[in-house]
Amino acid sequence: MSADPSSPTPAVDEQAPVNEAGQVDRLDSPETAVPPTTGNSRVDAALRQIANLDGVEVFDHPARYEAVHDVLRDVLNGSSRAAS
Repeated sequence: MSADPSSPTPAVDEQAPVNEAGQVDRLDSPETAVPPTTGNSRVDAALRQIANLDGVEVFDHPARYEAVHDVLRDVLNGSSRAAS
């Protein structure tokens, strides 16, 4: 089934994963930008920081990405350092 190109709402991919809240887990569409739940609260919080970039000035994006990268690196390295 193809989406009508004149339709204002995007077609929902029936194969897209759905999270516990019933929302489609897709980061490629601003209308459905819900980061996937990983089970790690630090990783989940970091992914939300990226998913919420629409309201952040472009100038501040690199700092946001660097902070997220630091958290993800710490988690992968097994660091128990508190997230800032």
